[in-house]
Amino acid sequence: MARIKKLVVIAVSTGGPKALHKLIPMFDENLDAPIVIVQHMPKGFTSSLAERLNESSMITVSEVVDGEVLQKGHVYLAKGGRHLEIAEDQQGQLFFERTIMSRLIV
Repeated sequence: MARIKKLVVIAVSTGGPKALHKLIPMFDENLDAPIVIVQHMPKGFTSSLAERLNESSMITVSEVVDGEVLQKGHVYLAKGGRHLEIAEDQQGQLFFERTIMSRLIV
């Protein structure tokens, strides 16, 4: 597997789903980088967002799975209520080491 030298990171909050529905279909599966998105949403909502984005896009969109190796031309959406930690293995592959539960501080 080729080493990833580029990574696109997108962080969105209010208005994010609407913006993502306009932005993500503009990418195609030949993109020379993975895209990682963190959308400020509660747990349970990002799965359906990933499904809708996947259906309306040429590029594959899915929710992050712990341990998954990042692939070029793929969009990864963090699960709601979680932060991401990306690590690099000895072969230079990037992977999602873990998703960390975020805490709401009031």
